[in-house]
Amino acid sequence: MKRKLPKIFVSLLLLLVVALFACDDGLTGVPVKIEPPSTEIANVPPENSPANPYSPLLTLSLKGYSRNAIVKGFYVSYKSYYLFKHDSVITPPYFVQGNSITIAFPSADSLTKQVFTAKAVDNYGNIDPLGATKVYYTYRTYPPTTTIVFPTDTMTFYFSENTSPAWRGVAVSFTAESRQFEIDGYSVKVDDGAWSPWQKDTVFYLNSQTVPALAEGSHKVEVKSRNKALVEDPVPPFVYINLVKASHEKSWIVIDDTRDQNGSVEHPSDEQVDEYYADLLAGISHDNWDIAKQGVIPKSVLGKYKYALWHCDAKAESNLPNAVGLLTDYLNTGGRLLISGWDFYDTFSQTGAWRDSIKFFGNFLSDYLHIEAEYTITEALLDSVIILDEEYNRVDEAAVDTNKIWFFRNGLHYVEWFTQLGPFTNRIFLYNPADSVAGADYLNATIGFGYHNSQYQLVVLGFPLYFLTRETGKAVFLRAKKYVEESKAKL
Repeated sequence: MKRKLPKIFVSLLLLLVVALFACDDGLTGVPVKIEPPSTEIANVPPENSPANPYSPLLTLSLKGYSRNAIVKGFYVSYKSYYLFKHDSVITPPYFVQGNSITIAFPSADSLTKQVFTAKAVDNYGNIDPLGATKVYYTYRTYPPTTTIVFPTDTMTFYFSENTSPAWRGVAVSFTAESRQFEIDGYSVKVDDGAWSPWQKDTVFYLNSQTVPALAEGSHKVEVKSRNKALVEDPVPPFVYINLVKASHEKSWIVIDDTRDQNGSVEHPSDEQVDEYYADLLAGISHDNWDIAKQGVIPKSVLGKYKYALWHCDAKAESNLPNAVGLLTDYLNTGGRLLISGWDFYDTFSQTGAWRDSIKFFGNFLSDYLHIEAEYTITEALLDSVIILDEEYNRVDEAAVDTNKIWFFRNGLHYVEWFTQLGPFTNRIFLYNPADSVAGADYLNATIGFGYHNSQYQLVVLGFPLYFLTRETGKAVFLRAKKYVEESKAKL
């Protein structure tokens, strides 16, 4: 016996089938309303009272809540009330991510009320309309004190319109001290220009990229620091510097560094030295500068010349250690240098002005002259200088003038042997001893060399040209001149 379904059940089933076939194929649903998120400021640190102020540098914990969205961050803002100055500072809202934020609250007054507000933001862009607010009291933050270490006031520097690996600009070095917080950064201002972006580095290079309006002339350079609480030095120190363009428009300048002596053997007078170098450079366009008479050559003068011969023909009397800043600036901006001296290396000691100059200009001996090690030959005497060509072939021999040295010596003493040279150096002049027995260890020792890079070229002689004969001295000079003047592409 078959059992029949109730009529009402059959009717409902038919209605359901009709409804299914009558519906669209698309999905339908009820949209869910996205409620704005809510915000909570954790009670670490807790709100405090004026009697117990906090450090202005506070780390706050934030929490955001949403029923059906994702909290992606917070908008935070705060108003700082200077309670004794009767003034206030408003920090407009800015967005932060994460649940922790460290703020350096403005705290220029002995007591400052900080009203801090945070509003959570969800991934739909909804913002908590109310937000959360807490009040903190902070004590005064003392400003840091800034010091310009280098340059000193009224110093002069060469200025180039283009930077290079050798010349990054005029280096300004500074430091700062802070009573409460670490130093956060430094900013530099030139003349009436804008302050530079804050930087961690304690050196700033003045060039046409960092200071577009930079040009020749006098400039005021200011430096300020700020600490971790973002309190700035209210009285930034400043110096005035002079910028001179290194034109290198002229040819040779001969810088006489020889002290005027009595004119006896091994002690030439100023007139004797001048006459010797006049013969040496006969037919070569050049100007002269006498340090003993005129003082140290100014940068405004040296920068006009492409090539400079700096010679000192008195033993251990060279002023080179006092001219490191001048010569490094000259080389960095494309000048080319020939140095000749008698025991000049020993004038560079690791004390005084030479030691102090290293941190600003680098080690002139190793960084610029590329002398890694040196030895002054005292056990033997120089008979002549062996001259090499570009292929290190022996091409000539330049004899010492025995009429200029004491009769009991048959050669020149205190010649410098460059026992170790840096890369990109070329041996040009070698030692030939007067006594083959006593000087056996020094035969073919390097006593003169050349160095080049993409910025400058130089030649260093470990002996004084004056004590060679006029003819042989000229041969040595012309070989050195050729190296200094020739195109970098040929080196």
